[in-house]
Amino acid sequence: MSGFASFDPDRFVGEIRAPVAIGPAPLPSEWQHALSLLQDAARPPYASAARWAQVVQDAVIFANTRAEEAVQAGWTLGNVFGFDPDQPDGFVGLVIDIRGASVLRVDPNVAWIPHERGCRFHYRHMPDDSPLLWELARMGKGRRR
Repeated sequence: MSGFASFDPDRFVGEIRAPVAIGPAPLPSEWQHALSLLQDAARPPYASAARWAQVVQDAVIFANTRAEEAVQAGWTLGNVFGFDPDQPDGFVGLVIDIRGASVLRVDPNVAWIPHERGCRFHYRHMPDDSPLLWELARMGKGRRR
């Protein structure tokens, strides 16, 4: 006889708890605002339409799948959406570096991004006061990535 035959739902009526949320937690309001600004931003003149569309798509997917994890790990909007157009070594926020992949994990210092040879790592290095992606077209700065 299966274990289900002896289940008595009336026995558990008094133990019902508040419903548990299923699915991703709602985005923090500052992240919602950031995504709105990014989606409405003009494409920077140096970025191809395809590349800019990929960055925006990556940002939306990351925010909907890993924002809570990133916030808990201490990642700021600058770390995720920042860009330093004056740095020769190309410091960029995480969403620029995703390039169509999906982030597997985020911890306080690094994000794991799958790659055909395993994983590549994106280190949390952008300062909080760096320009954010939606400001670049207005600034007229940046370079191809």
